[in-house]
Parts: sequence; structure tokens; C-alpha cells
Amino acid sequence: MTFITKVVIPENEPAQLRARSAYGVEDPTVLESVLELFKDSLLTWTPSAANEIDYLRGRVRQVSSGTEPGARSRMLDALTDVVRGRQAGPDRALTPRNAKIDRLRGLLLDAGGRAGMRSLNRSAPISEDNARQVALVAYENQSSLGIYLRWFTLFMQYRHELARQLIRHLANDGKTPVLLVPLMIDYSKWLGEEPAKGSSLRQQAEVFGLISQQQRKAPAIHGMVAYDPLRAVYHERRPVKEPEDPLGVVREAFGTHGFLGVKLYPPMGFRATSNTDGQGYPDHVVRDLGAAGLGKSLDDALDRLYDLCLEADAPVIAHGAITQGAGLGYAKRTDPAYWLRVIERKKGLRVCIAHQGRFGYLSEAPETNRQIYEDIISGYIKANPDSHLYMDISYLSEALSSSVAERQCYADRLSGWVREYDPKADHILFGTDWVMVGIEKTSDVYTRYIVEFLQKDCHFSRGQVNRILRQNAGRYLGLRDGDKTRDRLLGFYDANHMPASLLPRFWEEEEPAPAVTRSSVPAACPSSPAAS
Repeated sequence: MTFITKVVIPENEPAQLRARSAYGVEDPTVLESVLELFKDSLLTWTPSAANEIDYLRGRVRQVSSGTEPGARSRMLDALTDVVRGRQAGPDRALTPRNAKIDRLRGLLLDAGGRAGMRSLNRSAPISEDNARQVALVAYENQSSLGIYLRWFTLFMQYRHELARQLIRHLANDGKTPVLLVPLMIDYSKWLGEEPAKGSSLRQQAEVFGLISQQQRKAPAIHGMVAYDPLRAVYHERRPVKEPEDPLGVVREAFGTHGFLGVKLYPPMGFRATSNTDGQGYPDHVVRDLGAAGLGKSLDDALDRLYDLCLEADAPVIAHGAITQGAGLGYAKRTDPAYWLRVIERKKGLRVCIAHQGRFGYLSEAPETNRQIYEDIISGYIKANPDSHLYMDISYLSEALSSSVAERQCYADRLSGWVREYDPKADHILFGTDWVMVGIEKTSDVYTRYIVEFLQKDCHFSRGQVNRILRQNAGRYLGLRDGDKTRDRLLGFYDANHMPASLLPRFWEEEEPAPAVTRSSVPAACPSSPAAS
């Protein structure tokens, strides 16, 4: 939850970078109040990886609180207690924690009032039935409060339940997924905390491996395992205190648990390469490890990962927007210019730079002359059209805008980028960023909105849309016939008696490349970071 308090509710970036969160936080004050409830009484109900392993291996019965109905019921229980005033009230001095819970009580009662429950007396005792009704009204409404309450309920569920929930959302939206690729994240060392007891990286990887094994009908589910170079440095320098080797977890994920590749999270505080001792690190990290040589140690830890990925032909995906930084300016270390340096040294490495399509983040790498991120990526793609450099448009909240002009501005930028640099749209990937996209009002229909954005606003052809939604993923992930990762996964299927037909097939779809024409597109859209 430190990630939510320090990063999603950002207090450490300049106002212009906080103005538009990649995670669409509309009202940080309301979010803080809901977070306080989660920390105060609901966090203990979040199932650990060990709990889920025991269930998936058949050692215990599934605990109902880890299911969608169970998590919803727990949330409503907690909200009912808040409405009844059991956790805060005017008859006692309020600590900062209780002040937030008391503020939440006011928000809940306001929601009940708007729903017609005007007979409630805030200063008088409220019956259990009335309090439950207020809680239900608040939970189900479409305001920020209701969205955040439902979003936090996602964090109380089993991982395999979340996968089922996403599949249902997609089916209700008229989409049939053939492959889900959940991404693990490891940012604990940067935030000064450890994974919860029973949820080590190795245990989390085992959970996803079991989910992959037990998925016997489409869609197939194969994850991207988290790797944090800082955790690797801790392990290298303090092996007794930090016994878990992150690179060993990656090897095990590839060899035993059916993982496709690796997820990196640079905005925590590292570049893809060229880290320096002078760029600044969290105080607790400097206390633990010292500042001298830390940048080189991070580079060495990353190089060991890249070499392993090259050996396995495994893809790497990295957060690539100036958002969600762990410290002041840290998010700028997502700069794609450093990824180009890696690709030049590590020929053949499959790399996807995530969260592109906003056309406003400016590079500060000296060789770029402050180009925007997408133009850095496009320059390399245009010069190397057969390369394995990709960008994804996951969590493209701009495509959800109710403003036709704003949405069209981003569509014009993206379609112009494709026409000039990537005419067949071979290097763009679709992603949902589930469960984080759950904080959006339109999360249940996110995929449909994105498809309509690509078809109707960007005017992409059927072939271009198909490549973005499906075919490019096969090329990036190494899942086409003869690819090393596909062969590795088929070995995983064989070892676990899974039907090979579950792994989707990908192919090159023949379609004439559109003529390359230059077009005039806006320099920055109204809500882009560059326009702020």
C-alpha cells in the first residue's frame, strides 16, 4: 500500500506532473479516505501468495473473502461500521487516522442523502440496516467514492479470481481473449518495505505458474516476472540478510512456472542503463548500501538480466511514462533513449516500452535534443523496421475522454505517427493495465473504447487494428512457430499435461503497407504533460 500512498497519490512531483495521473486519480482526498479504511480494517483480508498456493494445490478450501462476492461483503461490513460511527466520532479527539475515517463517514452519508435517505440523523445512532443500506448505495454509485471502493475490493481478491473477473469483463464487452499476460511488479526496496509475509517474489511467481497450469481452456495465462536491479544489488552486497536472488527467481519463472518474460519498473529510480552515482537515490537505500558505486551496480544487475533474456529469447517490458515515480524526478528515468543504448549493445533483445501514446513526455538524455518519447522510439523503428522494439498503449486514458476534441487530438497524433514511422502498425501493442485501470469510470468497457478509438478516431485499417490487438504480441513475445519462447512454453505444457492447442498461434497477416505520407498533427494535445 506504500505504492498507493507515495506514488498513486503523488506528493513528490511538481504540480504539472501531478495534474494528470496515468491512473486517473480524480479526487486524491477521497482516495486517501478510502485507503485509510483499507489499511485500518481490510488489509488483513488480502490473501497472501502462500494462501493462494495452498488453495491451488488443493491443500485447503478456498477462503470466500478472496473471491469477488466475499471481498465485496467484507468491504460492505467495514463501511457499515464506519457509517455507524464505530471507528471515529465527535465524542473523542481525532488522530490524523481517525480524521480520515470520520471524513469517509461524511462521504458515505452524503451518498446516502443523495440517494433519498434524508431521514438519517448524523448525530444520532444509526441502525445496522440503515447503515448497511448507506454502505451499499455508496459502493454501487458511479462517483469517485464508489469507483475507489470497488477498486480497493480488487486488491482483496485471489489472483486467479482477478483473472476470471477480467475474462468476464472482456466477454461482457464482446471481446474474446486468447492470451492474458499478467505483469508482476517489484518496487519494495525503493519504497523501504518488503512484500507481505507469505508473498515473496518466489511465492508470487509460483502462484502465477499454478494459474497457468490450471487454465485448461482459452485464454491461456502466462505472466511476466518482476525483476528489480536494486533488490539484486541488495542480494549481492548483503546475501545473508537478503537471501532471495532476483535473477534466480527469473530463471525459475522461465524454467518452471511458464513465464514469458520480465517486467521492469524504472520510475522507482533506475534507468535501463547508464545509471550514475550522482542521480540520487532514496535515503534508506544510501544508508543501507552507500552511494559509492551504486549506479554501476544497478547497471551490472540489469546487464545480467538482459543476458539471461537474450539466452532465453525472453521479452522485457518496462513502464515508460513520466508517472508513478518513487522520488522527485525519478520517473524521468523511464527515458527511452537509454533503452536504445541497451538495444544497441544487446542485439536481438525484445523490448516493449509501456504507456505510450500521450505524446508529451520530453527526453532529457543529451543525444535526443529533448525529443518526445514516441519520436525517440519511432526514429529507431523507422531505421530498423524488423527490430524487436515495441511500444504499448496500455492505460491510454486519453482515449476515454468525453471531450471529442481532446480524443481526436490524440487520435490524430497516433495515426500520424503510424503513417510516418510504422505504416503497418507492426510495433504497437494493446494492453489493459488491469487491475490499475479499475480506477477509471469506464473500466468495464475499456477494451471496447480502445478498439473504437483505433477504428473510428484513428481510422486504422482492419489489418492494423488486428496487429495492435493480437498479431504484434505474438512477434514481441516470441510465440510464433519456431520461436524459442514458444518452444519453451510447449515444454511447460508437456510437463504439466496441458493441451498444446491452448497456446494461441500467431502469424504474419498479409496486407499492403499504406503509402507513407507526412501529415500535420498538433504539437501537443490539451491535457498532455507538454501542454500542462
